[in-house]
Order: sequence, then C-alpha cells, then structure tokens
Amino acid sequence: MNREEPICIEMRFDLIRKIISDYQALLKHMETEVVELFATNQLEAISICLEEKKRVEVVIIKLQHFVDKWEARSEMGIDY
Repeated sequence: MNREEPICIEMRFDLIRKIISDYQALLKHMETEVVELFATNQLEAISICLEEKKRVEVVIIKLQHFVDKWEARSEMGIDY
C-alpha cells in the first residue's frame, strides 16, 4: 500500500485558507461573468451563475467557521 506522508495540522489549516482564498477569487470572477452575461441578456445563464455564487459563499462560510473553531483548539495541544 502506498501511503502519503500525513500533513501536520498547521499545514492543513493553511491549505484550507488557500482554498477559501481560491473560492473568493472565483466569486470575483463570477461577478465579472454576471455583468458580461447581463450585457448580452443571457438571463438563464445569470440565474445559474447566481445560484453557484450562493453555493460558493456558503462553502466559504463553512470552511472559515471550521478553521476558526478548530484552529484555536489545535493551539491548545500538548507540548512535549
């Protein structure tokens, strides 16, 4: 069995922050896309894009909540 090296907890939080940042960049791109779609009167595409935007916003909130909740607890670990 080929197993990868485990990622330390601090790196996991950094990775989640990177994912949040990527999602935030996606939201900015989606805002531009909605403006372009509006300019070409593509109402159905706008609706789809706005639904996806809402979904991404919820994911960002959940990920940020997860980091806020568990990162503080991870700092209370046992020192050797």
